Amino acid sequence: MKRSELFFSAIQVPIDFAMIVLAAISAFAIRDIPQILALKPKLYEFPFESYIKIVLIVVPFFILIYAIGGLYDIRVTRKFWQETIRVFAATSIALVIIIVTIFLKREWFSSRFIILAAWGLVVIYIPIARYLLQSIQKWLLIHKGVGVHRLLLIGGNEKLYQIKKLLKNNLGLGYRVIGQVGYVNLKKIKEIRKQRGIDEMILG
Repeated sequence: MKRSELFFSAIQVPIDFAMIVLAAISAFAIRDIPQILALKPKLYEFPFESYIKIVLIVVPFFILIYAIGGLYDIRVTRKFWQETIRVFAATSIALVIIIVTIFLKREWFSSRFIILAAWGLVVIYIPIARYLLQSIQKWLLIHKGVGVHRLLLIGGNEKLYQIKKLLKNNLGLGYRVIGQVGYVNLKKIKEIRKQRGIDEMILG
């Protein structure tokens, strides 16, 4: 993994944390919208201070579930919709565990509306934040070469020619061909690695 990918992977954690907290606050605020109150009157008042304390306890658990689900294995070549599905699945798993905990620990708040609203907003907020971050990462990749994987091709067949053409016409894939040698020549490969750097090789 490139250093830039490690950076974007690391920064994703506080961003996810902030998005989950924002979703929880939004869900709490939605309850006071007149149209929502008309459909779903408040059965009881729950202090915001107590609510946010619970949220701050729960959020690290969400981050843990996301980490277990591989949501921080970030490469610039990842697919947005695949990642959105993984966010949906991980958030749903965390929600089920929280619901079970609420049933076992009755002193915690038990507003089904807030729980479901927060879940829905998390599933929206986090993919949007990740999409924006991915867009920045991809822009840096295409325009500045940040995070590009330097690729050496070994061989001279048609397959390698097609790969080279594909990568040249699709910079967003995150690979740049830095050289090509006709056969495995360790001396030549070491020379190219020293001069240009090699991240990956394809042998044709």
